[in-house]
Amino acid sequence: MLSILGNIDPAEIMTELQFPNGRILRLPTAMLQEEVPDEPQTDLVAPALEGVVAVPIIEEQLEISKRTIPIAQVRLQKSVDTYDVKLDEPLAIRTVRVERVPMGHVVETAPGVRHEGETTVYPILEERLVLTKELVLLEEVRVTNEVSENRDTQVVTLRRERLNVTREDVVGA
Repeated sequence: MLSILGNIDPAEIMTELQFPNGRILRLPTAMLQEEVPDEPQTDLVAPALEGVVAVPIIEEQLEISKRTIPIAQVRLQKSVDTYDVKLDEPLAIRTVRVERVPMGHVVETAPGVRHEGETTVYPILEERLVLTKELVLLEEVRVTNEVSENRDTQVVTLRRERLNVTREDVVGA
């Protein structure tokens, strides 16, 4: 306790106390109590006035803590969109044309398979019985590879994902 000399007016809500160094302290009057000292005053203490005021010395302490307060929520919403894409790509079409060419003449040896450009020629032979045996080329089968190109257009459905993010404030935060 710190003892300061001064007067207290109970009618006032606040009382101002002046310290010897000139500083002024305002306190609620209800906090101040008037006391009469039990010990006699010595030469070191100033002569007593009407009474001694006991001023409680108050110390405030700060306590810090943390807590999580939700202020908003975030909602993620994923959706898949579909869309059509028109494809126009060239397609190679291979066709085989078979042509039979009648020959009907006698040959001494069997001709082999041969190529004439894109055409492959397969000889077809027959043995005939005559007084003598002879080899007759009946026909040739000509197989030609032809390559043509046509455009093929198709509609293909593709998917694309989208993500929407919305923020919702928490009520009361």
